[in-house]
Amino acid sequence: MGQHFESAMQGKITRFELSIYDRDGQQHLLDLIALPININNNVAGIYGIAQDVTTSRAQQTQLRTLERSVEASVNGVLIADANLPDMPIVYANRAFSVMTGYTQEDVIGKNCRFLQGVIAIPLSSRKFVAILKSSVMSMSHCATIVKTVRRFGTTFMYPPYVTRRATLPILLAFNTIFPNIKHTKHDWLITQVTMI
Repeated sequence: MGQHFESAMQGKITRFELSIYDRDGQQHLLDLIALPININNNVAGIYGIAQDVTTSRAQQTQLRTLERSVEASVNGVLIADANLPDMPIVYANRAFSVMTGYTQEDVIGKNCRFLQGVIAIPLSSRKFVAILKSSVMSMSHCATIVKTVRRFGTTFMYPPYVTRRATLPILLAFNTIFPNIKHTKHDWLITQVTMI
């Protein structure tokens, strides 16, 4: 800390972080700015400004950890912002790209419905799509097996986990691909994605 105040005494503005303990023994991280006080071109003192950044640094560390975990996951993850018109995709991890062939540039900004391709949706599947929409709007989660189309036209089945919370966007997680499942007379169990 001494070198920062020495720099300020030489007329330089310095910024640094300092770890301190309060009277209860709790550690705090402070963001400090040391400003020289100039009187007649001479540094007469130092004015210090400190801000406790303990909570924000902890949140940034947690966010970086979560981001790295999602990015390193073998499960495909899409996040759509339910607070924006048409609920555009705002994030897709690498596993999603590997599973579907779509790059992040292909999907960011689009609604998830493009994953249904050009296949006609059976009437029974439309009922289930309504259930998915209701789940998103009511901020409850919904899990099922759905059919979607890869970038180059092949289809695959997967059990997405769809959830939404009041302050969070929609999370669509692709857990496992079931390559051999075919549509049956029970289309409401296996539906194509018409998102929300």
